[in-house]
Amino acid sequence: INCTENRSVLHIALRAARDKAIKSDDKNVVPDVWHVLDKIKEFSERIRSGSWVGATGKALTDVVAVGIGGSFLGPLFVHTALQT
Repeated sequence: INCTENRSVLHIALRAARDKAIKSDDKNVVPDVWHVLDKIKEFSERIRSGSWVGATGKALTDVVAVGIGGSFLGPLFVHTALQT
């Protein structure tokens, strides 16, 4: 339990198989997690394939990540996802 925000700690749902159930307030959150993961995969594939283009019509090749501090794991995740 995340006591400072008074809500469930649900990061384990990121590793759950599609057919598993992890509930918060009697709702299975796994389908919502997989929906977002599928969108991330689609976005990453479009960037890597060059089908996602910028305003110039050219493939995106650079990413500028502006953060407010904290963990470097988020930007590293994005970099790795777009690079591979």
